[in-house]
Amino acid sequence: MIPTGHKKVKDEIVVAALITQPSVREASKACGLSETQIYQRMKDPIFSKLYKEARRDLLAGCTVAMQSQLGQAVETMAQIMKDEKTPAQTRLQAAESIVRNSLKLNERTDIEERLEAIERARGITE
Repeated sequence: MIPTGHKKVKDEIVVAALITQPSVREASKACGLSETQIYQRMKDPIFSKLYKEARRDLLAGCTVAMQSQLGQAVETMAQIMKDEKTPAQTRLQAAESIVRNSLKLNERTDIEERLEAIERARGITE
């Protein structure tokens, strides 16, 4: 929650520029502030929290979009792996990718489950 009197609109413009531009330099051009002013804003705890929340929301949206394509990506790799007309090296790379990413996903899922159990045990909630 942003306190009354804080430059909410201006902060939101700066945050939008930061998450849509490839660099602070480009963000400064987009929002009309100098790079120094943006770096100063980033030191402000209120602005920093707003910026981190916006980045987290953006990343969450991108994650959902990528996850929606996961099934098709796996299917494509499986097709390449099974296609005998495809060079052996390419088929091997597809197979390795499926195995490697399956192991990573399994490991990550296990870690998340353990972390959630620890947080529940300690009474930590988001």
